[in-house]
Amino acid sequence: MGAWGTGPFQNDDAADWVGDVLEADDAELVRHALDELVERDDGEHVEPPEASVALAAAEVVAAARGHARAGLAPELAAFAGRHAKTLGSLVTLAGRAIERLRGTAPPRDGAAGRVFSRTLDELATRLR
Repeated sequence: MGAWGTGPFQNDDAADWVGDVLEADDAELVRHALDELVERDDGEHVEPPEASVALAAAEVVAAARGHARAGLAPELAAFAGRHAKTLGSLVTLAGRAIERLRGTAPPRDGAAGRVFSRTLDELATRLR
């Protein structure tokens, strides 16, 4: 049975990606996840797994800037700290990814859409 929740790390795709990042201990995986989303053509559909991974990557960037999401796994916080310089250079890219994710949000009138929109807004604030 897979993991699912409303948080950026509460799904199988993000959890698998975090495992890969921690195992490789490579900040370039964060850049790659953000680039994958941002470099898509406007109007091109973004699949949920890609969106989940990009959201998790943006959260790691925020953590590296000292603005970690409450409850961030200690191992991921430590990774962000070790790679703070590299990850800190990805703030603009992470912001662009958030804007791209806004286009993938479910309609705002639905509960899922409202939660997703609040998550993006809160993350954007922590990236500033």
